[in-house]
Amino acid sequence: MGAKLEGELDSRKMSETSRKLIDRHESLRTSFKVIDEQPVQEIHDDVEFEFEYYDVTDSQPAASLIEDFIRPFDLSQAPLLRAGLMNAAKGHIFIIDMHHIITDGTSMDLSVIEFMDLLCRRGTASFKAPVQRLRQVAE
Repeated sequence: MGAKLEGELDSRKMSETSRKLIDRHESLRTSFKVIDEQPVQEIHDDVEFEFEYYDVTDSQPAASLIEDFIRPFDLSQAPLLRAGLMNAAKGHIFIIDMHHIITDGTSMDLSVIEFMDLLCRRGTASFKAPVQRLRQVAE
């Protein structure tokens, strides 16, 4: 999923906002393991998270970068999401990918909107709705 951003962006605040969102929601700190052949949900107090950055260029178009961004999750390692920022000549695109085991389409949309709300309240950016699926953003 992605959202177009306008204005000056502070990469540190983008990362901090991601962390704040993860801290607010148990599902974003969840992993799964198998005990006695049964899947078990584990909610972590704290998880490591790294916000990803990409530069869109002629040699690395948005579609190619999105393909690199979307990759399998290890269900035993929280968080089961990744977020990043694509910098392009025409602006910025906030991108996020969450495993379907921790979210559904509606919840994912709400997570992106909550992230943007938290970020914009800090005076760092504005965003244009609607939120789009990642493949739509690349087009």
